[in-house]
Amino acid sequence: MELIVVNIYKDYDIDDILLDKPCVFEDNLLLYPIKIKDRKEFYKYANFIVLSAEHYKVDEDEQSILLTALTNHMGSLNNNKYPDGKEAIDKFFDLASKDFIKLFSIITRGQVLQVAFNQEEQRYLFVNENGIPIITDWNFNKIRHIILKQNLMFEPTIYEDDDVAFWAEKAKKARAKQNKNFGEWEKINIVSCDKQINYDYIRDNYNLLQLESDYHRIIKNRAVEDVNAWRKVCDEKGAKSLPKINYTDSIFPELYKNPEDSLWKDADDTIIKNMQALE
Repeated sequence: MELIVVNIYKDYDIDDILLDKPCVFEDNLLLYPIKIKDRKEFYKYANFIVLSAEHYKVDEDEQSILLTALTNHMGSLNNNKYPDGKEAIDKFFDLASKDFIKLFSIITRGQVLQVAFNQEEQRYLFVNENGIPIITDWNFNKIRHIILKQNLMFEPTIYEDDDVAFWAEKAKKARAKQNKNFGEWEKINIVSCDKQINYDYIRDNYNLLQLESDYHRIIKNRAVEDVNAWRKVCDEKGAKSLPKINYTDSIFPELYKNPEDSLWKDADDTIIKNMQALE
């Protein structure tokens, strides 16, 4: 059995996420896994979380990734152009800040923050109702990594070679096309039917990792039952060819595997042949 080690934050681990406990961050900031009911709103702001300093092509030690993410979002709100002039800059900075505050409200399950400017450090930060800095340049990247792991999210792979990047995008589109009719709603349906719990309960109580782990465990158990059934009717040769799977096999190595790691495995024959032609 493959051993998985997921370093989240101090002693906060996968079992805490499965129990829907928050990660207690610096200054007792509580960071919660995303509930199913909040997932659509959360996904609107997912780019603030998944993109790293490397994606923004900045040196994190020299430039604020939080401010970079803010200014990048300002451009996206202004037809992908950084606003020109103080009035426009102030307008789009206010809009971008409000979107970040919505994100922070979701991950803290209700903490009210507002943007502020640190004159001494000349940097923007988010403070609570008492003016105490909560999310800043100094902790945003750590917070970002916690949220990624709480919610089974992954930074997009950065490909140094343009040809590889091109075919990676092709492979992702091929995978999306194959899976277009199977969405999160199908997983909710399977979990609801198997566990005999209503949809409202899943919506209000499940977080993303809980849904994925229950769904994968159900599929794993069904596979074990199918293999055991086949083993009873197969001859010795056929039985040896059946996969060796058990109820106790871990599902988490698969859950915490970046989907992009298996792009080439899942790509269709045409993409594979084109990749080979590049060699």
